[in-house]
Amino acid sequence: MSSTTIRTDTDLAAEPEPPWLSGNTRARRLRMRFSRGRSVPHLALGAVLVAGCAAGFLTVFASSDTRTEVLALARPVAVGHVLDLRDLAVVEVAVDDRVPVIPASRSADLIGEAMATSLPAGALLTQDTVGPSMVPAAGHAIAALSLKDGQYPPEVAPGAKVSVVATPIAQGAPSPAWAGVVTGVGSSAGESTTVVSVQLPRTQALEVAAIPVGRVALVLLAKGDQ
Repeated sequence: MSSTTIRTDTDLAAEPEPPWLSGNTRARRLRMRFSRGRSVPHLALGAVLVAGCAAGFLTVFASSDTRTEVLALARPVAVGHVLDLRDLAVVEVAVDDRVPVIPASRSADLIGEAMATSLPAGALLTQDTVGPSMVPAAGHAIAALSLKDGQYPPEVAPGAKVSVVATPIAQGAPSPAWAGVVTGVGSSAGESTTVVSVQLPRTQALEVAAIPVGRVALVLLAKGDQ
């Protein structure tokens, strides 16, 4: 029956060396034997440190992406509109501290307050958008346009960018156009027309207001267009 003998590092250290090995060579062999026994614990410790650093990084990263519940508009509103609960929506966003958003906890404070400007659905409410009217802006004026179906897109709402186009009197004549922002949309009492209020630079607003009824149309523009 065969047997297996397990030799420890102590046994190896006591093993006689051949006469041709110098003292320095013998010391190097001993260091190599003992270092092999310690390599696995060192690797395990390194893995733990790496995992700890990664966990710390994730914790800092997650804490830097702080999101806050703030108030936004659930539907389009026009300047002067008195807010009620149906106008408000709670959204969770990450915003800069310099943006004066309104916390969701203040929703009750806004009920009954008037809008200072016209805004589309989804717009964040800030301290400046509620309160005394900001419309018209400095150097601007508002022109009221009486329009029939087909003279404006049904998607027109407060806050929309539009081009006011005057239909020419003579065929082939150029059609002047002015860029503006819709501040209100309402129905004219007793008539099948819609009154659209458009904010334009003061001089252009006067020109648009002088166009005869029925000779003007609105074109809805993309947000980035002028």
